[in-house]
Amino acid sequence: MVRHHRRRRDHDAKAWLDKAAQADCARCDPEALLTLARKLASGGDAGQKDDAIRYAMQAAECGLPPAMLLTAELIRGLDPGQSLQWLRRAAQLHDLAPAQTALGQCYEQGSGADGSRDIRQALQLYKKASAQSDTDAQFLLGVAYQEGRPPELLPDLATATRWLRLAAGNGHLQAQSRLGRLLLDDDATADEGRALLRKAAGRGDVSAQADLARHLQNPSAEHAGRDDQDRQRVEHLREAASNRCITAIIELGQHYQHRGQGQLARPFLITGAEDGSSECQFMLAELVLFHRGVVDGSRFVAEPPGDVNQALYFLRQAALAGHWPAQIELARLHRIGLYVDVDLDEARRWLRAGANAGCAEAAFLLAGLTDDDDEQARWLERASSLGSGDALLEQARRAPAPAKADTFWESAARAGSLEAMVEIGMAQETRLDRLHWMQVAADAGVPKAQLWFAHQALQEQNDVQTWSSWIERAADGGDADAQHELATCQHHPHRDAWLRRAVRRDCPGPSDQEANAAADNECLGDNDVGDDDSIVSAAKAGDGDAQLTLAFRMVRAGSWGQARRWLRKSARAGVRRALTALALMHLYPVGDGRRPCKARAMSLLQEACDAGDSHAAFLMGLHCWGPDESIALLRRAADGHHPLAIAMLLAQGIPGAVSLAGGQDHAEVLYQRARSTPSDAFDLATKAARLGHARAQVPVCWPWSRHRLILTGSIWLL
Repeated sequence: MVRHHRRRRDHDAKAWLDKAAQADCARCDPEALLTLARKLASGGDAGQKDDAIRYAMQAAECGLPPAMLLTAELIRGLDPGQSLQWLRRAAQLHDLAPAQTALGQCYEQGSGADGSRDIRQALQLYKKASAQSDTDAQFLLGVAYQEGRPPELLPDLATATRWLRLAAGNGHLQAQSRLGRLLLDDDATADEGRALLRKAAGRGDVSAQADLARHLQNPSAEHAGRDDQDRQRVEHLREAASNRCITAIIELGQHYQHRGQGQLARPFLITGAEDGSSECQFMLAELVLFHRGVVDGSRFVAEPPGDVNQALYFLRQAALAGHWPAQIELARLHRIGLYVDVDLDEARRWLRAGANAGCAEAAFLLAGLTDDDDEQARWLERASSLGSGDALLEQARRAPAPAKADTFWESAARAGSLEAMVEIGMAQETRLDRLHWMQVAADAGVPKAQLWFAHQALQEQNDVQTWSSWIERAADGGDADAQHELATCQHHPHRDAWLRRAVRRDCPGPSDQEANAAADNECLGDNDVGDDDSIVSAAKAGDGDAQLTLAFRMVRAGSWGQARRWLRKSARAGVRRALTALALMHLYPVGDGRRPCKARAMSLLQEACDAGDSHAAFLMGLHCWGPDESIALLRRAADGHHPLAIAMLLAQGIPGAVSLAGGQDHAEVLYQRARSTPSDAFDLATKAARLGHARAQVPVCWPWSRHRLILTGSIWLL
């Protein structure tokens, strides 16, 4: 009812204005014409816009300056030259401030009739309008002085601050936001900058909300405490993300995923993905398909936390848009048969798209999927030219001559390959050169380099304390030689702990295998029970499970160093899940700016795998691109009843996989069994569909007769 009255009122107002304008045309009443033109211009109808231009131009020809400005705005896209003439008349003959600002923008942007830029003329017009308190002109002057317009105008932050402060004081929203960011760079004015950003954020400025959240992430920012700082930052990010700010959505998604709370980010990521952000599309797919958060990311739960079809759709959209990580992950899925059919040609197609666009990792992985030696060498060369340390490493291993190999080793080390740094460090003749490369690798966490420093300290300096420090760091990183050396050292204070860890690694008992099989579908962090005091007390007393729980609480709080410390303690206490979590923290470092260390991650996963952890074997199989090695690791994981490893073996048609799948109620396993055993396909696909498997649900909804025809013939129209 209210809407009806409003429409009727607007219609009546337009009718009366139209009558007034037509009646006064002979007398040329410009005010009535201008009022009607503004009313018509606010509508979305093309015919109304034509009428608005006609009435505005009539009022402008009567000499009304605001009508000249409106006419210029309405015909800007239709006739830029005439639009500029009306702006000049309003700005120069009638001294209209908004027209001076608009004309100044035309001169600054070069959008005049001849397309030339005139910065000096633009600044003069801005200053004339600013003298009449035009806040847009004051803001544009501040931006020009802040950024500079060489060669006519060099950056001048003092003058920029003065103009922005004037515009912000007059309530200009963008000026408040920009001045706030500018003042944050100086400790003396940081408080004023935060106040301005809060004011702009409170008025709905999305960029101010995101900037304020980003500032609160800075550990140097002065706030009451870390918890309060995180809370404020998340509030500002959520507010900006609610306004569809893509930057805020991405940062909010990273914040939640790093703390194992990815599901809280999912609604925002869906919004960003639907708005076309490739990064949001990839992050959403990552959340659903790969569970890459630290807390819930080191173990695949029974079912993905979301719509797999939606995730695959957005992953493809991001890949089609040229997003390199999306192209690589889509290729990985097609290679291993996880959530999609095994299709090596499709995997190569996505990797080729990334490699041709300049992605070094895609070129290197494509070389690993290529059977032809010449083509493989060509893609390795392409990856090396793009700076891939792994490609240079592979070329060093394949080099026929030692001199050529040394060149590749050094190039790989300079490209950042930690493994190459260790190799070249071992080969250096001078101690100084050797120490340089080894130090970089050891500081980054490579266990082999840390073990080398331990031996150097003991052999050259007889420094037992330094030896103990370095060798324990290597042993904590999963290095088997370091662990055995500590286990056999009679006088080491932690010998018993290292002996238990070495024995558990070398000889995992049947009980260990059963415990790992039972834990394969658990989500890390589900053991987060008990009050804080009891958990802390148990952790300090050496309880490995309590130490693991405390580590995950540190992750959620964003205390990454503390989380790593408790994970190391838990691993020493024999908790294999701690090894897997540590490995993922080194593979996908978050929170404290550490660089990835794949060598340490793989070493830790290898230890967990040796100790009987089927999930560690599964993760190693995912990251291994060699088909034979990958299948061997997946078999190892499947022997430990890992459901997704079994599903992937079924998808690839590996002999014996069907027998391993018996008794598994995982949807992906049931679906792959249905594909490989036509006689039981209907029952298995029905079970998978009831568990929410998207691809299994398609044939189940068909009529019974068509079902049987298609399923028994092993033809799947998916």
